[in-house]
Amino acid sequence: MKTNSTEETKNFYKKLIKGEIQRNILGVDKRFNAEYISKKDNVEKFFIKKIKKYISTEDRILDLGCGTGGFSLAISPYCKELICVDILQEFVDLTKNLLERNNVKNAKTIFQSDKNIPLKDNYFNCILMVDVIHHVEDINHLLKEISRVLRPGGKVLIFEPNKINPVIYLMHLFDPNERGLLRLGTPNIYKKILYNHLNSTTVEFSGLVVGPNNKILLNISNFLSSKKIYFLLGWLLPKIFIFAVKK
Repeated sequence: MKTNSTEETKNFYKKLIKGEIQRNILGVDKRFNAEYISKKDNVEKFFIKKIKKYISTEDRILDLGCGTGGFSLAISPYCKELICVDILQEFVDLTKNLLERNNVKNAKTIFQSDKNIPLKDNYFNCILMVDVIHHVEDINHLLKEISRVLRPGGKVLIFEPNKINPVIYLMHLFDPNERGLLRLGTPNIYKKILYNHLNSTTVEFSGLVVGPNNKILLNISNFLSSKKIYFLLGWLLPKIFIFAVKK
């Protein structure tokens, strides 16, 4: 299944932010409300508690593909320096405004104008990407850039949709902007694409729900993540979490 080009992806999100595209539960109000995302109980449980195991307050972190900044805001208290980068200027501006409104002093935003990350070599201790890779045209180049800006032994934290979940699969199949997931979306495929650049040390299913704060969805994530159930049905969780280290 063909992945949208970078320009097609940018144009889609520009129209979405302007209100020219309406997508119900995946629209601006639910999927891209940064204040809402950063304060969700689900984000606290399945994002913040997870990443805190892998980062320190002395880390320089890059939030690559920061979107409207919800996860940037959530991670900012737990690192020394945070750089938020996106290929869409509108997202960069929204993230900057969000951080300023919340008086975040250790973060700044940068617009990425082409395929290359506009930052120097060997700078970051950690890179975070939430729902980014399946939108990328040239994944190999992205991974080269990630390796370039990471310090030796630097960490990568990735959250991606899990296409083994049939609902997630169908949502991405019928959404032209999300069909890039169909070439990816399983633990083994992510391990394979990361292999040449990163050592994947943890690949597991995650209950992170980025979209609506629906109690049914959140209860399902909690249920499937419980120790007794995860072994049998964890593959139905909505996300895949990957922790990798630069080779």
